[in-house]
Amino acid sequence: MYVVLKYIALITIPTILGGCDMGMDHHNNRNNGPATFADNGERIYFTGVGRDGLAIDAYGGNMHQSMHSRGCAGCHGPDRQGGIRMYPFFWIQSPPLTPEALFGQHEDGHGDHGNYSPTSLQRAIREGIDPGGEALDSSMPRWAIRAQDMKDLIDYLAKSSSSLH
Repeated sequence: MYVVLKYIALITIPTILGGCDMGMDHHNNRNNGPATFADNGERIYFTGVGRDGLAIDAYGGNMHQSMHSRGCAGCHGPDRQGGIRMYPFFWIQSPPLTPEALFGQHEDGHGDHGNYSPTSLQRAIREGIDPGGEALDSSMPRWAIRAQDMKDLIDYLAKSSSSLH
């Protein structure tokens, strides 16, 4: 019986983990991001480093964010399309951070809340609260981001993907 369980574990665990997009470099923003950044907001999105060159502190979040990156791209992807599975809860996928998904009218993928405004997006990033006043999933870290860096990041998120690099 022990031998059978051992072989099941040897087959099952890698299969499950492989299906969780767990490869350390698969979605790592250092490998999928631009070589240079057009502006501070883009740098923050990919690296989590602010205007002053210091890392922006993140609180909470999940193991995926801790393992894969300091910036937004580690979970939401270099193209801001989301859909990345959040280890260790592989059934949770990150939402898109495109201008349409954040600021446009949408019917699905964002629960029961409406579109974001710059003010409500700041609250989501800092406090983990969506525009409807509900808490975001705990896999989303809360960021201690300075005012100018927040403005730069929101300006970057408001740009359409066709105007980026």
